[in-house]
Amino acid sequence: MTEASLTWEEGRLKFAGPITIGAVTQLLKQVDGVIANAPAGDILVDCEGMTLSDSAAIALLVEIHRKASRRNTPLRIEGVREQLVSLMGIYGVEWILGDGSAVAPL
Repeated sequence: MTEASLTWEEGRLKFAGPITIGAVTQLLKQVDGVIANAPAGDILVDCEGMTLSDSAAIALLVEIHRKASRRNTPLRIEGVREQLVSLMGIYGVEWILGDGSAVAPL
């Protein structure tokens, strides 16, 4: 199975692989460094490469949103699969997607 990963390039935080409870702790450490060192400007979180996600992925996205908000950094989340959007609705956190989010087809 492919491991979870993230890459940062020109304002884009891109996730790939299974973003589940087993991966989130390490990814969050990476996110902390990326956001802390990111130049001023918008951050785009690209979720299209997530092959599997669960409630831990939601917690990760909420934490990214929180960290960006603390820095007054505009954040946009794209490529979220419908299954994850449904889970966000159940947990009441779909607001992190904002109006500009793009939902990826299944």
